Amino acid sequence: MKKTNKLYFQKTNIITCLLTCIVFISSSVSAAITEDDCSTRKIQIMKPEYPYTTFQGYSIVSYAINNDGSVSNIKVAESNCAVSRDDDGSINFKPCPFFKKVSVDAAKYLKFLPPKDSNDSACIIKKHTHRYTYRFYEGLLQDKNQFLLRDEANLILDQEFKSNEERMAFVEKVLNNQL
Repeated sequence: MKKTNKLYFQKTNIITCLLTCIVFISSSVSAAITEDDCSTRKIQIMKPEYPYTTFQGYSIVSYAINNDGSVSNIKVAESNCAVSRDDDGSINFKPCPFFKKVSVDAAKYLKFLPPKDSNDSACIIKKHTHRYTYRFYEGLLQDKNQFLLRDEANLILDQEFKSNEERMAFVEKVLNNQL
């Protein structure tokens, strides 16, 4: 692998991780969240800090959305690490603890518009979930739910592509186990 590619990649990952630790993403264009007759929209989400691990994966947290738009009763419903890839290209996950604490910490900063029912009265959403994804190699993937395993990323970084389209076609072949 070219040393400059690895150094650039490592520097990019470090900068991304640092920014991720402090960046808040606010959006008023999120999809409506509805439970029974109670509806709201997410207006703030904090990207979690990447935990001290070499694993990639995801966690799902569940929580209640209070009548003021804050969250409570935050619990980890699922936490999984990407461990291998099947012949069909799908990732195999196994339960792991690495993403639990940072996901709960980030979920504490979730904010919603105050939930309202169809009569415009305040209400509470008792159980909602959010998935936090933890992955390296962000710049090589287009889908936020895709993962590249370390050997796959090294294979990609060892190549010399003439264009971004050529690189993306190669990444797709790697993701679909077509090499």
